[in-house]
Amino acid sequence: MKKLQIIFLSVLFLGLSLMPASAVTISLYDWAFKIDETLTVAPAEYDTSGMPVDITGGALIGDLGELTWKTYEAGPHNFIAFFDYEIDEAINTFFNEYGTAIDSPKIKQSWEIDDPCFGDIYAHVLAGVLDNTNAVPEGSKDDVSWAMGWEFFLNPGDWAEIFINLSYEVPDSGFYLAQTDPDSDATIYFSSELKIHPIPEPCTVMLFGTGILGLIGFTRKNLSKRHRNK
Repeated sequence: MKKLQIIFLSVLFLGLSLMPASAVTISLYDWAFKIDETLTVAPAEYDTSGMPVDITGGALIGDLGELTWKTYEAGPHNFIAFFDYEIDEAINTFFNEYGTAIDSPKIKQSWEIDDPCFGDIYAHVLAGVLDNTNAVPEGSKDDVSWAMGWEFFLNPGDWAEIFINLSYEVPDSGFYLAQTDPDSDATIYFSSELKIHPIPEPCTVMLFGTGILGLIGFTRKNLSKRHRNK
């Protein structure tokens, strides 16, 4: 569909770019998740429903927000999230933007920025391997889409969670991607984080619960003594 829109939007671009500036509009045109060997794609254009059931955090509010994925399954894992956002598409078209990669990814982290129609980013998402390159830098504005992934091994007794943040706000630190529409002077940001935690031993949980119950009993006993002494 985007390829058919390019000629029409190109004709309108000059006239539309002269229109008065308005509030920036962000829309999620397409998305996909490749989690281990399972691929989940958007059911339709601009549709944020139907995300994998193990992706929590609710629907993306205003098409931006936070998502979380968790796994308790030991063994190798490969997680990739792909998003194709448009910034002020109705005013500036969708092929006047550029992407930027800031800082360096972690060892288990991968990423890619590319044109979703004419680039190879979607093929890489399907294959489960991103190439860590930016094919749409500031000097080569085009349609921008981005993907970020994690490949890791989960040991027995551990569990993992991946946080995805899509925001107007610049991340405080770490590696992240940016998508900029210079005609709207607007930028959105994509970052993610992998955390691996030990699963508490049953005895540890029991001791913790026993400690809490003991503390409650001790507090009640002291309150009772104080009440009798009054």
